[in-house]
Amino acid sequence: MSAPHPGLTASTGNPLAAGGAPATARHRLPWRVRFEQPERPPRRAAWLILAAVAAVLVAALALAVDTGAVQRLDLRLLTQLHARLAGSGVLHAADETADWVSQWLGPGPHLLPLTLLVSVLAVRAGRLRLALFVPLCFALGLAGESLLKDAVGRARPNLYPDMAVVTGPSFPSGHAVGAICAVAVPLVVAACLTHRRSLRYTLVGLALAAVAAIDLARLVLAVHWPTDVIAGNLVGIAVCGALAAALGIPLPRAAAATAGETPAGSGPRHLAAFWDRVDPSRPEADRGVEGNRRLTSIAGMALVPVLTGVALSGVLFGWSPALHFFLGFVAIPLTVLKLASTGYRFVAYYLRRDRAYRTAGPPTAIPRVLAPLLVVSTVGALVTGVVLFVQGTKHGVFSTLHTDSAVVFIVLVVVHLAIHARTAWVASAADLSTPATNPHTTTRWAMVVAAGVAGLVLAAGLTFAVPWHV
Repeated sequence: MSAPHPGLTASTGNPLAAGGAPATARHRLPWRVRFEQPERPPRRAAWLILAAVAAVLVAALALAVDTGAVQRLDLRLLTQLHARLAGSGVLHAADETADWVSQWLGPGPHLLPLTLLVSVLAVRAGRLRLALFVPLCFALGLAGESLLKDAVGRARPNLYPDMAVVTGPSFPSGHAVGAICAVAVPLVVAACLTHRRSLRYTLVGLALAAVAAIDLARLVLAVHWPTDVIAGNLVGIAVCGALAAALGIPLPRAAAATAGETPAGSGPRHLAAFWDRVDPSRPEADRGVEGNRRLTSIAGMALVPVLTGVALSGVLFGWSPALHFFLGFVAIPLTVLKLASTGYRFVAYYLRRDRAYRTAGPPTAIPRVLAPLLVVSTVGALVTGVVLFVQGTKHGVFSTLHTDSAVVFIVLVVVHLAIHARTAWVASAADLSTPATNPHTTTRWAMVVAAGVAGLVLAAGLTFAVPWHV
């Protein structure tokens, strides 16, 4: 899903893809409009990677849902949620709202008009791949959810019969799958078809809000376990990623600005000037130095969502300590990879005096000052977290050290991300556009994927096999 394809004019959205119909065909029958050019194979790989990661996570959850640790975690999360709603006196209102959300935003025939409307809009804009993408996501998402439910056969919680009772298998949540495939996809595709920035942001915001509302509604009604809802969202993402790769849907990119708007991606001038001073975005002349920069950027981009989850689960540690440890273990191999890539450049510049790295130069002043503090706080937070997991406690000296180092780490990571966000994004995008046959590109992505898989295996093996108790 993306902004208008380069084959379309930014001002009218007429189908002018290579070899496409002339502009006058806009009001003719749909079969007079040809397909826009598909995305290049190297960029399709990004969709495949997204689908593969989501599928692996679904498979891991499917294998883990029958274990005692996952069942206890799911039960604790549901009972604590309802205890808080009842204690706040809003349980009845939450029940009615959740029931309304489940009926009207859940997958079903009532969502077909939205799917058909967006498909028609995509056809009129000459985006036939997007026009096929929307209904196929709807159909394949529901089909995949049904097959998985029969394969796993997990029983529903139905803890509160006075609120709702649903029969049939529980894993994954069909409403959570539909939230991605039947609600979020049409809204995001509609956002890709418009040139008004405010409308794009509104539609994407509505898509995110709808997914969150549907997921929470299924938990409030207690007709699904939390892992069912997570798996449902992942199934939807896997279906969308695989289908986008098959159809050649372009990756998200900035849309052309309409008259009177700031060009997309330019950003405020003062922010661009800040980035130019503290972290200039420029490719390195030497292939080895540029490869190191891209590896560091890709690993950093992969770490952002994982570390966000670690931080949020740490704030809610008492609610779900196992989730905090699980995400922390996932982050360890990716963090080691990123420290290794930056450490290699440090050694090459300061100790080995490598000519290519010396020519590339050191970071600017602010990153050079923050880097040692960030490394120390990172290692401190990870090591003390592992020690607390082994000890099975949240008290003592290591608990204090973990909390203090984690607070420093979070502050420094936010500053680090603000400084390097543009460079990381540009370098990662440049690597995606490199031909897939380039062995260096393949090696970099293989290292990041291997680190992510190693983190998942480590986390699953420790948190599920060795249940942690406060």
